[in-house]
Amino acid sequence: MEELLNKLTEEQKTELGNLCQKINDIFENSNLTESDMDEYLVSSLNKGIEQVMVLLGLWC
Repeated sequence: MEELLNKLTEEQKTELGNLCQKINDIFENSNLTESDMDEYLVSSLNKGIEQVMVLLGLWC
């Protein structure tokens, strides 16, 4: 994943980070049940977002 991110421009990395944050916010700010949120938190979607955000230095 890091190798792919390194091929992006800084502008593209910023855009990707913003999109990942938006997707995460949609799930966190929705009216999902606790069970649905648990499902999201262990999903490959969330894991991918988390990996990208950590590699971009936006999340710890």
